[in-house]
Formats: sequence, C-alpha cells, structure tokens
Amino acid sequence: MAQPHTIHEWRVRDAEAGEARYFRAWRAMGRWHFRTSLKSDPDWTDVADPDEDFLAALQEKLLAKYRRRRLPWEQVEEIEKLLENKRGGEEGS
Repeated sequence: MAQPHTIHEWRVRDAEAGEARYFRAWRAMGRWHFRTSLKSDPDWTDVADPDEDFLAALQEKLLAKYRRRRLPWEQVEEIEKLLENKRGGEEGS
C-alpha cells in the first residue's frame, strides 16, 4: 500500500497583493510538487520552477519537521540540492 504524501504548507504576507500568500509543497511519485495561492483566491497555481525564496522557506519548514522526527533527512537533502542548483552552486565554490 502506498504511503500518503505529506503536504508542507506555510504563508507569508505578500506586500504587492496586500494579503497572505499560501505555499504548498509535497513529494509524490519520486518528485516534488509546488503550488501557491492568495488568501482571497480559492484556486491554487502550480509552480513549475520555484524561486530561491520559495525553496529557502520550504527548507526551513523541512528542517523543523526533521528536528521533531517527522520527516526523513533525505527530503531535506533533496530541497537543499534544488536550492543549491537555483543559486548556481555558489555555496560549494
């Protein structure tokens, strides 16, 4: 039986929109999926290429869950690799 995926969700105040913006990320079928929505918008928009801020916020959420033993370290590493690729590998230089 397949394990249900865990949805990681957080929100930030969107200064441009003047309201909360919600973010979701989950891992299914061997890859990460990302979505975003404004509080006033009932529809979620897929994010094909999340920006550095999106990935950094997700990394913080995953690290907190890992510390509470609610998440395997491999998922944290996967997001760290995506973040490193987004930054162009600057940290490893």
